[in-house]
Amino acid sequence: MSVYMLSPIVKLPVGKVFKAVLPYLFSLLVALVVLTYVPQISLWLPSLFFK
Repeated sequence: MSVYMLSPIVKLPVGKVFKAVLPYLFSLLVALVVLTYVPQISLWLPSLFFK
């Protein structure tokens, strides 16, 4: 939704904004998959606090 709001602000077509945002979306998706399938990564820091 924010891509649609950003498009008129920067005066670029929505397609160009989506193309510019795709690498960031891809990296966020990779991080989500890694954290989902390797939960020890996300549980490591809280485990340090509660020992």
